Amino acid sequence: MSPSTRTLRRVAAGAACCALTGTGLTVAASPPATAAPGCRAVRPQADYYEGGRVVSEPLTVPANARCTTISVKNIKDPQNRDDHCQTFLIEFTPADGERWYTEPVLACSAPPGGPEVVLATDVPDGITYRVLFQIDYLGQSLRYGIRH
Repeated sequence: MSPSTRTLRRVAAGAACCALTGTGLTVAASPPATAAPGCRAVRPQADYYEGGRVVSEPLTVPANARCTTISVKNIKDPQNRDDHCQTFLIEFTPADGERWYTEPVLACSAPPGGPEVVLATDVPDGITYRVLFQIDYLGQSLRYGIRH
């Protein structure tokens, strides 16, 4: 599947996130996407660490015609109570086995009940994916919720 035929779109973090001055992260000026209604909540477990990122266990988007997004919320670093922001991206593994990634998104959402930050839109039912987040320091553990 070529990038031009994929139905998923990358999502810009927009102004809903933390100040980006000095981070080197480029954010598009478009407003952030809105999470689709009716999505299911999961708390993925970490599977492994590679290249400065923690990678979650594989997740599968459930059959739900109303939910077409993957979003993150309630971000918390247990070792730094004031840190509710992290850079996330999604690794998709379609049935043909060709892995590909969304653009990184700086997401900020304080628990409990923080806002959802959309990481991917137009997500088809049944696709397998992993959530990746960039660590700030070695040994960082992060708590967050995913809705898909």
